[in-house]
Order: sequence, then structure tokens, then C-alpha cells
Amino acid sequence: MLAQIESPASRFGTPGNLLRNAIVAAAYVAAAKVGFFLAFFNSQVSPIWPPEGVALAALLVWGRFVLPGILLGAFLANFLNNPHIPTAVMIGIGNSAGAALNMFLILSLCKTRKIFSSSRVLFRYFISIVPGSALSASVGVSALWLYGFVPGPDYPETWTTWFAGELQGFLIVAPFLITWSAVAREIWEPKKIVEGLLLVLALVATSYFAFSRNYPISYIPIPFVVLLALRFGEFGATLGMAIVSALAVLHTVGGRGPFAMFGDTGDFSRNDTLVLLDLFLFIITVTAYTLVTVARERHAAIEESLNSLITIEKVKDQANRELEAKVIERTRIIGQQKQELEDQIAIAEKIQMSLLPTNVSKVENCVLDFRYQPMMKIGGDFIDVKYNASNHSLGMFICDVSGHGVAAAFLSVMVKMALSQWYSNLSDVTGALNFIHESLAANLGDNFVTATILHLNTETGELRVASAGHHPTIIVHKDGTHDLIKPHGRMIMSFRDPMPKEIVTKLTAGDRLILFTDGLTEARIRNGSLVLDEASLIAMVAESKEAIPELCGNIFNHVLSGSGGADSIEDDISLLLLEYQGAAVKV
Repeated sequence: MLAQIESPASRFGTPGNLLRNAIVAAAYVAAAKVGFFLAFFNSQVSPIWPPEGVALAALLVWGRFVLPGILLGAFLANFLNNPHIPTAVMIGIGNSAGAALNMFLILSLCKTRKIFSSSRVLFRYFISIVPGSALSASVGVSALWLYGFVPGPDYPETWTTWFAGELQGFLIVAPFLITWSAVAREIWEPKKIVEGLLLVLALVATSYFAFSRNYPISYIPIPFVVLLALRFGEFGATLGMAIVSALAVLHTVGGRGPFAMFGDTGDFSRNDTLVLLDLFLFIITVTAYTLVTVARERHAAIEESLNSLITIEKVKDQANRELEAKVIERTRIIGQQKQELEDQIAIAEKIQMSLLPTNVSKVENCVLDFRYQPMMKIGGDFIDVKYNASNHSLGMFICDVSGHGVAAAFLSVMVKMALSQWYSNLSDVTGALNFIHESLAANLGDNFVTATILHLNTETGELRVASAGHHPTIIVHKDGTHDLIKPHGRMIMSFRDPMPKEIVTKLTAGDRLILFTDGLTEARIRNGSLVLDEASLIAMVAESKEAIPELCGNIFNHVLSGSGGADSIEDDISLLLLEYQGAAVKV
């Protein structure tokens, strides 16, 4: 098997192989300098670790005879960063063993180093790089723990950071080096080269814009990564991900962009944000690589179909009828593959969308906060808050899409898109619900959406509420009494109108507003009883003297802990609380 990627003349002691080992060792040390620059949690643990990508690429291109160079480079890189020989030796062995294990699994499962040859090979490549990452992380963190560089309580977080960094190197750096090592064999027309340069410039510009500003716009470069992947195959996909990764990491480390949530005002450490960035880059990379292989398979299927049509024209009557059946079947397969490609593109786009506001803006005369926890990685609940200070308009929206996971998330994004018309006229709450139904009806199928939409004039306290089969809006007054606001309105379904009616009421200073989805009041303890029913929720809000953010967090944590944690909930959970403080007295 190794003979497929090694020259028969390659031996450990040959001048050519010695030169390759020297190149690999130097490249490993250089790449490690970049990785250690990003090591914030521990000086020897980086959430972005390019050297392992260099090592795997060298093994797949030049063969196992460059292992000494990898081992030397890994030892030197770690020794130069922390001159403690035992840990440097153990970490070097772990890094080399991780890359070697991944090479063995790739050759065993994929049977080729051309990881973009098919979606099956690509999927097996994704599987093959996990064990080596885990092995390297386990050996390295154990070495640091053994010699006192990592405290026992920090072992799990250190291991996770190490594993994420290794995986990024194998996922982004290795495919980039392997692919572009063969660029000399590619011939592109001048027009396509110009197209590629324009796409690269657009990707650089959008990536710089997306990651240099603290807004939830990290999805802006995704279309250009997709275009590069579809137009230039693995060359475009790997180059695009290298550009996005480099700019995203550069700005995040500099404290800029949507992932820079560390520092005095952030919720995470710099290391935590880089691990979250790893996850973001992992999803985009998998999406881009998958597009390349699916597009290649679809193109091959089309070519095969055309060849079949040419053959059909050359045969006689009976053979023609038999081959026509094959063409029909082939056409059906092509249609399925086309639909699969479209579905995967749609899923990839929706995964990257930020469905919730990253923060709640300051609103005059109001204090509000929200919490959201999907049952899976993504869910069907959705919360939106829009505020227009010029006319004292505060819009609030909450909805619950039937089902869970990708399908529900897809529909919730469609809801968000339909809300765009409401943003220009926040007081038109019934019109917004009707527009959501008009936008989604053709795509709902057997699914349905419940929703509540509100408009509050923060100057006068006037509140407009419209609902589409959602739970009542609860107003808890300052004296402890409460009102249930439940306007008429049916669930948003494909086969009938919601027919929403609005209710107009007025908030006074001290009133508290509760919006929630059924996951909050239907979460259950292991014995089957409810963690928090509606009456208990009202009582907690009425009796609490806490500020809204603390109260919102306490209620949410109570439900999560009572139901066994985020991994044990059986539905998406959403909660929005608002306290109206009344208009300021004008002097």
C-alpha cells in the first residue's frame, strides 16, 4: 500500500531523503511558532496547531521515511518553547505517532491520498483524522500533567484544546499542502484564472470585513468559499479555507470580530474563543470539501449519462428499449444527486446563520434579557428583538417550529427572513404574522409554527400583542398580580390562514413581561414531574427582586439543572423577560 506513494529508491539514509527530513523538520518548527503564538490557555497547548497538518501532508506525499524529520521537528518545536527535555520528547513522540496513525488509517480506509475523489473517501478521511488527534492530545497532555505543567482539574479542558488544534491542522493545513503540491499539473484558461483571482480578492475582502468587526456577520465569506469550491474544486476549497482561517484567527487573537468574546467585557477566555472558532471553521471546511466531492460525482454522473445516450443512438430497436430504461434510471439518479447537492448547500448556509441576536441593545425605560437552549446543536425555537429609538418602538418576537434539529432550524431561518418586512414597521404585529404565513406556507408541509409578536411603545407603555397559537404572554404587575394576554390566532400551517387578532394594553412602571416556549414549562425531572409549570414560573417572577438578567438566568438554570442538564432536555427551551420601568419624568 505504501508503495503507491513512495519512490522505490526512497530510503532513510539517501541524500534525497535526508534533505526531505530536514525540510519537514524545519517546516514543522516554523509552523509550530504560529501555533504557540496562539497558545493562551497553556504555553504548550494551542487551539490552532498547523504543524500536524504539515506532518500528515509530508507522510502522504513522501512516505513513512520522513518520520524522523517529523519526530525531530516536533521535539525541537516543543523544546524551544519549553526547554524541558522529558516533556519535549513525550510530546514529540505523541505528535509523530498521531500523524503516523492518521496516515495508516487514511491509506487503510481511503486507499488513496486523493481525499476529494469521492464523498465516501472524504467521509472516511474525516473519520481517519480523529484517532490521531486524540492520541496526540492524550500523550501530550499526559506528559504536561505528569511533569506538573498542567494541574489535574485543567486536564479535560487542556485535552479538548489540544484535540481541537490537532484536528484543525489535519483538516485545513494537510489538504491544502497535499492539493497545492500538485498544482503544476493543473491547466486553467486565462478567463478562469481571472475569475479565480477576483473570487480570492472578494473572499479576502469579505473575510476581513466579517472578522474585523464585532458583529454577528461571520457567515458573509461563506458564499465565496462555496463559489471557489464549486468553480475550482479542491484547489478552491483548500485555498478558500486557508484564507478564511488565517484572517479569522488573526482578527480573533487581536480582539476583533464576532468570536473575540474575551477580555473585560467578554464571557470567555481567549483560548475558549479560539476553540469556538475551531468549531466554526470545522463546519465551513466540511461543507466546502463536501461540495467539491458531490459536485465531482454529479459531473461524473452527467458525463456517464451522456455517454449512455450516445450508445443508445448506435444500437437497434430492442437494445434501444433496454438502454432507454437505463437512461431513465440514470436520469433519476442524477436528479437525486442534484437535490442532495442543493440540500447540503442549504443546510450548510443555515448552520452558519446566527438565528439569535448576539446581545440585547440598551432600550429606554426597559430592561430585558433572554435565554435559548436547543435540544440538539440547532433547533426550531427563535427569538428576535428590534429597537428603534427614534420612535420609541420595541419589537419582540418568539416562535416555536415543530420538530427539532436541521429541519426545524431551516424553517426558523425562513421565519427570520420573513420578519424582515416587520422591521420597517414594528407596530404592525398582525401583518407580520400574516406575512410569515404567506412566506412559509408553500414550504411547511406537515410542519407548523407557533409564534407571538409584540410591539411596545417605550415612551407611553402601550403594548400590542398578536399570537399564532403560541402560549399566552404573561404580564406580572408590581403588586404581584398577573394577566394572561392571549389574542386569537391559529398556528401557522400550510393549509389555513392564522387569522391573528391583536390585543392592545398598557404597561405601567414595574410591570414584567414573560415570553417562553413550551420546552420551558414542559421540562421534566427524571421521575416524570414538571420542573417548572406555568404557575410556578409566574410566582418566581412575581416574588423575585432580582434584576431581569439575573432572574432570567436563574429561571433558565433552574429548568436546565432540574431536567438533568442541557444534554437531557427533550425540547428546545426559550425564555424572554422584560421589565418596564416607565417613561422618565421630563423636567
